[in-house]
Amino acid sequence: MDFALAERARKRGISVTGLETWAQQVNAIATSVTAADLSAAIHGRHTAACELARLRTVYGAGDLAELTRMLVIPGRENELLDERNRRWLPQIEPHFERGAFIAVGLGHLIGDGGLLATFERAGYRVERAPGERVDQKRPPSASPTASRATTGATALRTRRSRR
Repeated sequence: MDFALAERARKRGISVTGLETWAQQVNAIATSVTAADLSAAIHGRHTAACELARLRTVYGAGDLAELTRMLVIPGRENELLDERNRRWLPQIEPHFERGAFIAVGLGHLIGDGGLLATFERAGYRVERAPGERVDQKRPPSASPTASRATTGATALRTRRSRR
């Protein structure tokens, strides 16, 4: 997804920057994903397509409470995402003034340490913008279907609240 969005932007002459380097991403995974996490992922591979379809449906409906139930493990701080979200806020804020499309993984949006809550704690009002349908070309290696209509990424509008 990252590469597809970046390529689409470059074709339109839009600059693309990252919130962190590949080395930072690899280090975050290396220090937070356990052998038990990997084992659970391997054992869950047969149901992954169904879970992904359900995630897409719940995301499309904008049900943050259900997304949180599906993705956040109770009683376990999300060391993979939360600290990175805190570091990203100062990098993202300058883009609000001039406008930008900022893409992050779904897990970065939800929970008490997610970007939505982080923005709100920083004094922003966050609201969901309506999504739109887009035709997304899929490489043959990704799916036997050459292309299909999908729901595009949902944008978030943020404004600093006057307190």
